[in-house]
Amino acid sequence: MLGRKKTEDICKDIFRRAKSDPAEVLLFFEDQSLTRFANNYIHQNVAERNVTLILRLLRGKRVGLATTNRFDAEGLDRLVERARANAEVSPEDPDYPGLPEPADYPAVDGFDQETADYSPQDRAKAVGAVCRLTVEKGLNGSGLFSTGTSEIVVGNTQGVFGYHVGT
Repeated sequence: MLGRKKTEDICKDIFRRAKSDPAEVLLFFEDQSLTRFANNYIHQNVAERNVTLILRLLRGKRVGLATTNRFDAEGLDRLVERARANAEVSPEDPDYPGLPEPADYPAVDGFDQETADYSPQDRAKAVGAVCRLTVEKGLNGSGLFSTGTSEIVVGNTQGVFGYHVGT
């Protein structure tokens, strides 16, 4: 996981690069693992880690979007440049209300450490129990068992910063 502090720093870094342009950042981090089974046997274990960063930048009533998964200086510079260029060629939206102001957003406890710590061996053990039960009942079991963590961040140049971590 990236953590609240690092994601907040990433947002601030992007806003500095956006200079005087109002901007909004959406950041999604996922660390997911999956065990598949068919015919009462485990046949696949996969893991994926992905980060997606979306920037919405405003130039007056023009909105430009850009996406990246790079967090280095060059990647962030390119992100802002692309969003700004997209805004420049976008038509004005006379009804666009602008970015939201800060408000009180209730925190939701969606994180479970035991789930976050679930290993491939833990998933294999649980799937193994399912497979044994299906064999005992004369059935053919297949399916999947997935665990993972995610972080969702929303921040903007108006002072909004929301962070959620879940499993």
